[in-house]
Amino acid sequence: MSAIYSIQTNSIESADDFGIFQIKMNEAPMNKTPIAIHFTIDSSASMEEGTYKGSKMNFVLNTMSNILHVIVAREMPISVQIDQFNNNYSSVIPLTAVSKENISELFEKIVKIRPDGSTNMAKAIQESQKAMSSAEFSGFVKKYHFFLTDGEATIGETNIDKLAEMISPDFITMFIGYGIDHNAQLLISGAKKNPKSSYHFVNDFETIGVLCGELLHGFCYPVVFDATITVQNGVIYDAFTNTWQPCTNIGDLVEGKTYRIPVRISDDFEITISDGRQFIESVKGIAIDSVDLTRDVFQFQVDKLFFESTERDVKADAKELFSKIAIQRDNSYKCMMDDLYTLYRTVGTDVGNMYIHSRIGTTVRRQHYRTNSSGISANNTQVATSIGRQNSCTMYDERTIPEWPTDAESVLINPLIDGTTAMAADTLYGTSLDGTLLDGTSLDDTSLDGTLLDIDNYVPDCDSTQIANCEMSNTMSSIIRDVSQKY
Repeated sequence: MSAIYSIQTNSIESADDFGIFQIKMNEAPMNKTPIAIHFTIDSSASMEEGTYKGSKMNFVLNTMSNILHVIVAREMPISVQIDQFNNNYSSVIPLTAVSKENISELFEKIVKIRPDGSTNMAKAIQESQKAMSSAEFSGFVKKYHFFLTDGEATIGETNIDKLAEMISPDFITMFIGYGIDHNAQLLISGAKKNPKSSYHFVNDFETIGVLCGELLHGFCYPVVFDATITVQNGVIYDAFTNTWQPCTNIGDLVEGKTYRIPVRISDDFEITISDGRQFIESVKGIAIDSVDLTRDVFQFQVDKLFFESTERDVKADAKELFSKIAIQRDNSYKCMMDDLYTLYRTVGTDVGNMYIHSRIGTTVRRQHYRTNSSGISANNTQVATSIGRQNSCTMYDERTIPEWPTDAESVLINPLIDGTTAMAADTLYGTSLDGTLLDGTSLDDTSLDGTLLDIDNYVPDCDSTQIANCEMSNTMSSIIRDVSQKY
C-alpha cells in the first residue's frame, strides 16, 4: 500500500498514554472499476425555495451538471441514473454511461426538472430501491445511491417508523437532508440500515457541491476498500462505537488523505491493516515520535462529547471544554470551537439531531466536509471573501445549457479550498488604554482573534466548518472545486 505511517505519543505528561497512529496516503491513480450512481431527487414545490442567490433546486441541478462535467473531463468509469419524486416518481435519465457524446443530451434532461407538488416519500423509497435492484444495476460491483430531500412526507405513508421499515439494508445510500425542514429522524434511521450508508445535513444550500465532490472523489480513488486496523499489545479508538477496541473498521482508505487515529500502545506493539478479506500491511518496529498532541487530545474530547450528547446532557461539559480550547489562543483550533458552539446551541432542540448526527458522521468517516454553523444564532455573520461569493448566483433554465468554464475568474471557489478565510464577525476592534475591551472585559479573557472565551458570547465563523481539514491531495481539491463551482 502506498502510504506513510507514523506513531506519535504525547510529549505533554498524560495519565492515559494517549497516542496517534497516522496514515498519510500517497496520491494514487483512479480506480477503473465501473461505478453506477443513482440520484433520487426531491422535486416537490418546496425545492423552489432558497436564497437571493438561487433556489434549492437550482443549486442541486448546478451540482448535477458539474458532476457530469467532471465524469467526462476525468474519464471516470461512471454510469448515472437520475430520478425525481413529488406526488409521483419518474425517471429523468435512465442508467447511462456518461460520455462526451451524450453529455449535452443529459444536460437538456436535467434542466427540465421543475419543483412542483407534494412529497410522496414512500413511493420514492420503494421505487428507488426497485431501480437499484434492477438487472441494469446488478452488473456493477460498485453502486451507490444518493437520496436527497428537503422535507417531510406529505402524501402517501407519513408514519416515520413505517417509512423507515421500507428502507432496505441492501444498498449503500447517502441520505442528504437539504435545509432544516427535512425529516432527520427518517434519514438517520435509513443510514443506520447499512454500515456503509451515511447521513449528511446540508444547511447552506451552496455547499451541496463540496459534499458531492468529496463523495465522488472517494468513490473513484480508493486505495484500500473497507480497511480494518488491528492493534496487538494496545487498543485503537473505534469511532463507530465511541470505545477503545483491539481493532476498528475505518472504511475505505482514499488517496491523498491523512488519517489520524487515537491509539494506546505498548513498546512492543504491532498494527496490521487488512481489507476485510486479506492482509495488506504490517506496521511494527518504527520509531515512536514524542510530540505535543494537545490538539489531538482536544479533538478527541470534542468527538466524544458529540457521541455522548445522544445519551446525556453535555451542555456544561461543552462550555467547559470550549473555554479550555479557546484559551490556547490558536486560530487553528477554530473548527473545534465552532463544533462545540454548534453542540451547545442545538443539543435538545428540534434541529439538534441534524447538526449532531451529521457531525458524528463526519468523524466516523474521517470526512473533510461538515455542516457549517450558519442559522444557529441570529448573531451569525457570514462575510463573503471571494469575488464570486459577493455576486448573485446566476443559474440557468432549459434554454441555456452551461458550458465547462475556461476563464479561471469565472469559477467560484469555496473560500476554504482556495486558501482564503472568512472574516471573523467577532474581531476585536478596539481596546481602552489599560488593555481592556471597550465593554470592560480583560484581554486575558479573549482568544487570539479577540473572541470572548465564554461560549455564550461566541460568534462562529460559518465558513470555517465547510472543510474541516484542508490537508488533501491535488486531485481531491480539484474535484471538490470543479463540482462546487457555480455558473
